[in-house]
Amino acid sequence: MMDSIVIEPVVIPARISGMSSNRTISSVQLLLLNAIVCGLEFCASAGFTYIPPMLLKAGVEERYMSIILGLGPLLGFFLVPIIGRASDQCRSRYGRRRPFIFGLSLLVIVSLVMIPYGEYFGVYAFGDSDSSKNFGIFLLCTGVVILDFASEACLTPCEALLSDACKNTDKRERCFTYYSFMISLGGCIGYLITALDWRSSSVGMYFGGQEQSAFSLLIVLFMFTMFATLLVAEETSQRTFENKNDYVNLNGTKTDDNIPLIIEDKSKNGSLPSISLPERKMDHSVLSDVTSPRSILTILCARCGKMLPETVQNLLRIPVVLRPLAIANFCSWTSLMCFNLFYTDFVAHAVYKGNPNAPEDSPLRELYDEGVRMASWGLLFHCITSAIYAYYFIEKLIQSYGTKPVFMFGAISMTLSLMGMLVVPGIVFVNILASLTGFAYATLTTIPFLLVNSYHENKEIYFYDVPSRGPSQYRGIGADIALIDSAFFLSQVLLSCFMGYLVHLTGSVFSYICCASVFGVLACYFITDVICSKQQMVALLKK
Repeated sequence: MMDSIVIEPVVIPARISGMSSNRTISSVQLLLLNAIVCGLEFCASAGFTYIPPMLLKAGVEERYMSIILGLGPLLGFFLVPIIGRASDQCRSRYGRRRPFIFGLSLLVIVSLVMIPYGEYFGVYAFGDSDSSKNFGIFLLCTGVVILDFASEACLTPCEALLSDACKNTDKRERCFTYYSFMISLGGCIGYLITALDWRSSSVGMYFGGQEQSAFSLLIVLFMFTMFATLLVAEETSQRTFENKNDYVNLNGTKTDDNIPLIIEDKSKNGSLPSISLPERKMDHSVLSDVTSPRSILTILCARCGKMLPETVQNLLRIPVVLRPLAIANFCSWTSLMCFNLFYTDFVAHAVYKGNPNAPEDSPLRELYDEGVRMASWGLLFHCITSAIYAYYFIEKLIQSYGTKPVFMFGAISMTLSLMGMLVVPGIVFVNILASLTGFAYATLTTIPFLLVNSYHENKEIYFYDVPSRGPSQYRGIGADIALIDSAFFLSQVLLSCFMGYLVHLTGSVFSYICCASVFGVLACYFITDVICSKQQMVALLKK
């Protein structure tokens, strides 16, 4: 008789400070902690494969469809930083991160019900009338916005939970490689679900169609992944702030905003030279020289900033160390999302010469549909490459070559692959190049979070410009992960605003790949400024 396998929950302290690496966490526990990440990704990838045609079938015009698809990222851009900061200071008896994960997961489930069954709810509420149709369209559009927002916003507390769980453990350096692997695995599952023909199966006959069957399956699978993560993560409650742990500098004394930071050289080789930072003046309204235009602009910005709510002011205070990472992350995500969102349309138009507006069953319409199906294989290969690279290679490459070269490799491989699609637009070749962009996807879901983790392990060096007088000014890792995630939302908002107009202006779908290539080049440039070590930070402070 086989012994039962018991998986111990991961006990996650409310806050950990100054502890040595004396805890262990198994690979199975890490996979279960990231189970909900996999669920969120297959819900998003499968859902948004069906959503555009569902909106068009419901009678939503393309110009309004782009607005609907942009509302979710817009909400995320403004709300995710607030969610990240709130999770840092949450005092719930269930922990800091799990209440937000559970609440956003419920929104995901609600949206997965609203999208395929909105029409049925309309008929149930108003009968078979125009009102029922309009109400069904309203529920469909609302569900799309909720799914887009909640499926991405939920990743922020998940990332913070993973960072909390792996801090001071033997998996501290590898936790986000598991995260990247599970995201890529979720993409593979999502694209496989959409590729199967559910209409001719018993499942399809029971639920009533392709979309209804797929979304119902997504709900069941997502609930399994959600409960797996919530049950294995055992957060300890934090009712009060531990001031002695949260506001301590290198010498073990409280950090005061008016005391200059001293970085001492405690090593014999002098790798970290001793420097003294000048006293930070947080009030920019008093300046000795107000004659230059730059000083006047600084004064005006400072005064206008003080008129904003305190929550907004806190979000606008981006630490110096995060600025180059946020810019590089934004350019990288803009390039990658431009490829992911419009790749199927590019292949269907440029490679297969199809036309989505052609009559049903016409040769041009069949060519377009065939192009979309073949492009979906390229996106599947993209996810497979990302999963394999994240799980087996990226950690070893970082150990061998360093963080910045691996970050740069991801951006360069993506940029060259996109440029290659412009040169040789053949289906086999472009799908091979699409699979190579998986390196960049694995990189963007790993390295930025590893860097933020590294920054927070040495807050006194990297966050020298952040005040830390009390709980109201406490900046936890959730806030900074939310800031990095905001780059993802901003990239989608930007693309939804101008890509349709750009394609209309140029009259060519090659604009998609050209735009992605330009942002890929910008990402390569800004990655060179990303701070990846204490030595780089010290060199920056000297300037």
